Amino acid sequence: MRALASACFATLMVGCGAPSPPGSTGGTQVTPGACGRGVGVVHTDYQSTNVSLLGWDGSVLSPSFISSATAGAKLSAKLTGDVMLPTEPHAGNALVLLDRYPASVITWVDVATAQVTGQLSVRSGFDANPHDYLALSETRALITRFHRNPDSSAVAPDRGDDVLVVDPSGPSVVGSIDLTPAMAGAPAKFHASPHRMAKVGARVVVTLLGKTADHSEAVASRLVAFDPSTGSIEDVLVLDGLYECNGLAPSPDGQRVAVSCSGRFLGGSEPSVGESAVVVVAVGPKLVEVTRAPAVAGAPFAFGVAWASGSTLVANTFGRLASSSASALPDSVVEIALPGLERRTLLESQGEAFTLGDVRCGAACGACFASDAGRTAVHRFTVEDGGRVGEATAIDVHDAIGLPPRFLGQF
Repeated sequence: MRALASACFATLMVGCGAPSPPGSTGGTQVTPGACGRGVGVVHTDYQSTNVSLLGWDGSVLSPSFISSATAGAKLSAKLTGDVMLPTEPHAGNALVLLDRYPASVITWVDVATAQVTGQLSVRSGFDANPHDYLALSETRALITRFHRNPDSSAVAPDRGDDVLVVDPSGPSVVGSIDLTPAMAGAPAKFHASPHRMAKVGARVVVTLLGKTADHSEAVASRLVAFDPSTGSIEDVLVLDGLYECNGLAPSPDGQRVAVSCSGRFLGGSEPSVGESAVVVVAVGPKLVEVTRAPAVAGAPFAFGVAWASGSTLVANTFGRLASSSASALPDSVVEIALPGLERRTLLESQGEAFTLGDVRCGAACGACFASDAGRTAVHRFTVEDGGRVGEATAIDVHDAIGLPPRFLGQF
């Protein structure tokens, strides 16, 4: 996903001569609730990064929790401009940051003090590009590494294109889970390219984007379920006809996942709409697709999907840049009601496309959030008891220099 985002959007969004990010405004003493403590926001111009913290009520808990300007005894590598937050909220006392390409560093930051408590390089001699982090216990966590080691003689855990097993208490690498068997039936040139992860019941589900080493080609995306204690792959579901399935969200009942697929960028600034959909998959003894909401013309789904309730999904869609053959179209945040797939637009971008970046919901807290780089704001939506999503309220996080908010996570 990093390569896609950088190649397609970075040249549009990066400012020249941008000032350095601010110093830290500290942590938060907010106590965990039904949805954890709150929402983490990654502000970035793809050169530098600032992370802010919001409460589920929309309050700004810390506008500059950590940034590329942060220094400290345990911060051996400063944050770059390619930082993401995990799919699943971290239940412990740390916010986990994935500094992806080329840094390949995982950083743990204490929520209360904003102090870095540990860092771990997952490079293994190559730019591993970690895409997700999933904590299983205080001594066991999983990391998806999107890239494969170009050295064909490398063996685990230095091979990459895998799920790395780490001990966060060290932190240290303790093993890896090979995902190559999940690519059975695809030509050998396609790597697994693991992306997002979620724990559903006793198993972990991970999305595979199935790309070549240079990212120029891809096969239909896959969903894989494996036993996190043994690494044994238990089922693989090929999402026929769907590509670039970047978004993943576990349902409130813990029995399903929603997957958002954008389709491939085959030229121009709009992905292939026919390859785009939001899919709901039941996670039982087998992975079973139960619902597919196809994208509509001019609005392929983007990278964000979340559950506002057990019967309501929120997803974002890509707009389109103006060209000689087509007019510009805005991004949008849409509500999808299950099971009939009724769709309603909640928010549209202001100005150019590719500025609404991510969505997150806390179903138990009655709130959803969407990042908006164009307006330099984060929007909070209320969710009614029946699952219907309300009006958006813009939050000015005000991170001191105004880096645009793009990505969200929970903590």
